[in-house]
Amino acid sequence: MRGVRLPARSLATKASPETSLVPYTSYGMAVLIPAALIIGTPYNAIADYTLALAIPAHMYIGARSILIDYVPDKSYFTMSSAVLGGVSLLTALGLLKLN
Repeated sequence: MRGVRLPARSLATKASPETSLVPYTSYGMAVLIPAALIIGTPYNAIADYTLALAIPAHMYIGARSILIDYVPDKSYFTMSSAVLGGVSLLTALGLLKLN
C-alpha cells in the first residue's frame, strides 16, 4: 500500500519496561493457583500471600498497558495511572487482609 500513513500514537510509542513482567506474573499465577488448592495447610499461607501480591501486580501492569494505548492526553494518563495505582494498592491490601 503506497502512500498510506498510519497515525502516530504519542504515549504508545514508548514501551513500558514493566510489560516484560506480564508473562512472569501469568506463569506464577498459573502455577500458584492450582498449587494453593493442592498443598496442605502449612504451605498454603505462602501461596496465598504470594498470590495476594501477584494478582494486583498483574492487574496493574495489564491495565496500564491499556491506558498507554487508549489515553492520548498526558495529563489524563497521569491521573488515570494514579487512580489505577490506588485501586491496585487497595486490591492488594484487601487480599492481604483476607488471608
